[in-house]
Amino acid sequence: MEQTANKILASFYGLAFGDALGSKVNCITVNEIQDHYGKYYHALNFDESEDIYHVGDDTQLALYTALSMKTASISMKPIEELSKFLCLWFLDPKNNRPTSQQNLRAIERLNKGIHWSSATNTSINSSSALIRNLPIAFWFHSLSKEQTEKRWRITQEATVLTHASGESIVSCCLLNEVIALLLNDCPLKELYERLKNTCLEQTTLWSSNIGNSLWELPGFSSSAEYLEAGFNKCLTKFKHVLTLVNDDKTDYDPCELIGEGWDAEDAFAVGLYCFLLNPDDPESVVQRSAFSNGPSDILASIAGALTGAYNGTEGWPGDWLSKIEYKEEILELSRIAGRR
Repeated sequence: MEQTANKILASFYGLAFGDALGSKVNCITVNEIQDHYGKYYHALNFDESEDIYHVGDDTQLALYTALSMKTASISMKPIEELSKFLCLWFLDPKNNRPTSQQNLRAIERLNKGIHWSSATNTSINSSSALIRNLPIAFWFHSLSKEQTEKRWRITQEATVLTHASGESIVSCCLLNEVIALLLNDCPLKELYERLKNTCLEQTTLWSSNIGNSLWELPGFSSSAEYLEAGFNKCLTKFKHVLTLVNDDKTDYDPCELIGEGWDAEDAFAVGLYCFLLNPDDPESVVQRSAFSNGPSDILASIAGALTGAYNGTEGWPGDWLSKIEYKEEILELSRIAGRR
């Protein structure tokens, strides 16, 4: 358990490191990043003269999700706790970072008391929900059947509060599954098969707290059909990543190879790709994923969380650990998750 707790902490830190580094270059082109930092991704780093490495909205949202887990894990309807804590983030004076307008509008509607099924972005496929949901994997990190089902159900509920497309739901679930596998020392060569097998078991899993509010739309006859496109897209992307990893194109923007990262399955795949290229070098993983045309903060947060879950805290530079914003909150919430 002590090793798992260390890896949870390292993954949470990795999320924040990726968010902080990626926020410095978010939504600008690789050419613009190169003009400022230099040609290669290793040139992208923090300014050591800074007292604090400031994170973006994704880390803040992840912290609120972690706070909600303290009560949602014993609640009959975690979706209500998750919604409440999203609204608390919305009202937080420190909520002053650039954020996804889709997220913001959905949470604003939740804050007005509108039911999530009307507040959410029903058909929009977006990577915006991926990072804030990662603490669910920290809380439910066991690979037991019971915890796996809880992890998938609660991740579904967390995602649909703002983004309810099948691709968004499945991408969040699969990212959290990979995090859980890495926390439990799954060998990298087994990752795809283990994930595929879990997908087959969970394809028809639909949280009863969500009910029929989403999939009973024109063109769908069941919840499994609603999610099927998401499963197919995500696993196809994952398989494509495995073929690319063996042919590292160091000079290429990872988004050029896989997809820009605005769609959920693309962001999941880009973060995974950057992790698998250098699994034993966390610093390079975060730098490589942030050095991209896409949403650098989201991509680097995904990659940072993955490499943290794989390597533990020993893989992170000391100044990153000492200077990251919210470091005490991350430490405390990771300790609570690690004791479960």
